[in-house]
Amino acid sequence: ELVEKEATAEICKLLKSRFPSEEECEKTIEGFWDEIKEICPKASLQRAKLPSPEEIEKLVCEAASSELVEKEATAEICKLLKSRFPSEEECEKTIEGFWDEIKEICPKASLQRAKLPSPEEIEKLVCEAASSELVEKEA
Repeated sequence: ELVEKEATAEICKLLKSRFPSEEECEKTIEGFWDEIKEICPKASLQRAKLPSPEEIEKLVCEAASSELVEKEATAEICKLLKSRFPSEEECEKTIEGFWDEIKEICPKASLQRAKLPSPEEIEKLVCEAASSELVEKEA
């Protein structure tokens, strides 16, 4: 839960221009966490080891540097969030804007030497971070 709250706050700081209010941003991002936890394999939720901020930044920046990953991820994200947008085009436009903002904050070196993470690596890290609430309860 702590990771979710901190990540939500950081995401909303980065994306404040895209939401009418901070509360609206937090509500939307919290909904994303719930959806992520629903699609994560239960096994990864039970044995979660939280990735370091450096690992998360590295994977996100590497993924953001690939146009193919960006297009595929945008399509998948919009499939998951179709009920939250008036149209698929609106979702794609919003998510593409997020990619641009992510690329702006990534170190240039990581964008130049990008090695694409596998879908399994991305899923593992996202699920581990999303499941931190379980880790806290079990600890």
